[in-house]
Amino acid sequence: MTQYNEQVDKQKEFLEMEKKAKQIKSIETRFKDGLWYEQTIDYQDGRRVVEFRDSRKKTIEEYPYGKVLD
Repeated sequence: MTQYNEQVDKQKEFLEMEKKAKQIKSIETRFKDGLWYEQTIDYQDGRRVVEFRDSRKKTIEEYPYGKVLD
């Protein structure tokens, strides 16, 4: 039964990293004339998401330098 210990440990580590990636570190909202126009959300893994109120602008996802995306 000990043959699967490495796989179980690897999966636990992966789940911890995934949990950390979903945790929010900070939220910054910018207002102009009483309405928000830009919101920046920083996550624990270094990812940054910038959302705009203006539907013509797309949401921007920035990743830490050197991170490889799948």
